[in-house]
Amino acid sequence: MPKVIVTQQTLEHIIRLRQEGSTWKSIGVAAKVPRRTAKRLFEAWQRATSVIEMDAVRRDIARDELRRHLDAMSWLAQGLVAHLTLEDAVRSTGTAEEHLKSLWTRGIPDRLVPGGASFEGDPSEGQAVRRNQLLFRALKEHARGVDWRELDSWKAAWNAWGRPRTALEKTVLAAVGRLSRAYPDLEDRVFMGLGAPHPVERLAAVAVEALSRGFLSANADDATGWVAGKTIEHGGKEVLLITLGGDDSRIPFRLDAEGMEVDFVDAYRKMILSVWDNAAAKRMKAAAVKLRQAESYFTERLDPLVLGPMALKVKCNMCPA
Repeated sequence: MPKVIVTQQTLEHIIRLRQEGSTWKSIGVAAKVPRRTAKRLFEAWQRATSVIEMDAVRRDIARDELRRHLDAMSWLAQGLVAHLTLEDAVRSTGTAEEHLKSLWTRGIPDRLVPGGASFEGDPSEGQAVRRNQLLFRALKEHARGVDWRELDSWKAAWNAWGRPRTALEKTVLAAVGRLSRAYPDLEDRVFMGLGAPHPVERLAAVAVEALSRGFLSANADDATGWVAGKTIEHGGKEVLLITLGGDDSRIPFRLDAEGMEVDFVDAYRKMILSVWDNAAAKRMKAAAVKLRQAESYFTERLDPLVLGPMALKVKCNMCPA
């Protein structure tokens, strides 16, 4: 029996007729080919179409999964950058690893979970750490333009920053004690209704924060400028507000201002400057240089505009096949 040659136009005719519900007998007559041949060609077309459609579905799924994967890495990267800010160094007293703990124990948002699945309930701390460490490993593979040794340098600088803090606090407390003796009635002037601790201790805490900010910005004016005083009416008398950064919501205490408005704030600022170059302060300033460098480095390298294109150049073990 001679081989039947079917043109593309005839095949399309067969496909259209079958999709319209025609019988194989009527299709054979209309297309002028044996009905078995028409059926075989149609079934072969179905198989090929199914493979193509499945490949398209797989590509769509892989694209969506890759997007989730890259977004999850970016989420972790931005969390890391947020933990390296100088603002965090002002009050933190823990080690670098203790500070980063809140980064590793965060639960990954459901929208970033592979497959669109949901981690039911809050993950245990161990689960969250394991998942974030897997993401961090992927981040380091994708972000090959980042020198991750800089993170170790930041950890060393963070710990070096924290170690002299206790010595600085003791020095400041002693300096504030000497200052307070120039104002014998200082404690009586304090309005304790704010729940403040002893005024000398509160003044010392404010001074340490002011100094820390000055060390981190490498500017003594930022330390003295962070402390401000202004007079307000309170309880039928004038009182002096000692504020940080002009933010009244963070007032450490209120003082009866009579006869000491300008004098006290000026003396307090001079006391802060007297500590600026002591041994503990020098060690903290040296560490602050490296903290600033690390913050700048990772803020730039892990910016989404930089990280996104960089990550697309690399395929890690967690990337969709």
